[in-house]
Amino acid sequence: MNVKINNLKKYYQDKLILNIKEIEFKENQTYCIRGRNGSGKTTLMQIITQLLSYNTGEIRYNHQMVNKALMKQMTYVSQNPYVFNTTVFENIYYPLKLRNNKKIEIESLIDDYLAYFELKDLKHQQSQICSSGEKMKIALIRSFIFKPQLLCLDEPTTNLDVESIEKLKKKLLELKKHTTIIFISHDLEFIQTLSDKTYLLKDGKLRIE
Repeated sequence: MNVKINNLKKYYQDKLILNIKEIEFKENQTYCIRGRNGSGKTTLMQIITQLLSYNTGEIRYNHQMVNKALMKQMTYVSQNPYVFNTTVFENIYYPLKLRNNKKIEIESLIDDYLAYFELKDLKHQQSQICSSGEKMKIALIRSFIFKPQLLCLDEPTTNLDVESIEKLKKKLLELKKHTTIIFISHDLEFIQTLSDKTYLLKDGKLRIE
């Protein structure tokens, strides 16, 4: 998915948080957004994925304004991801269910992801009692499983061990073939491995590092 932002401004209590003149995130590329805590990185990601409104400006997706069909092709994973009060399997199945995929047809795909991220033994466990690292894996799989065109990740390595981070890197490089990926991270090795272009967000503006 191609995402182009023009003259975007976001205010919070009369304070200008974001002031982005023009930026384009191109199809099948991976971008990192860096910046200090409170610089507006998460706000920008949530605006891009239509979770937050903005005051002025325009965002176009594949050269058109957002619509329901396009929204089904994008997803966002928070640094502290939310999991539903259901089993691990049902959490991951949720976006596929919304897209009318029958459970029996995609169970083997979910099983493959669970095995890859070492969650297979937790398939029928309640997600809300999982550890923070396990919840992050559940949220990541849930975002990967339907092959989105736009994937936004907010500190995706949070609470993951070294082995899980390596697996995440490999999976994101695979997804890049059909997905535009934008992520926030402070992990320099993770950034160097994945990012085609890195931006610094400072004083509400983005510049290439």
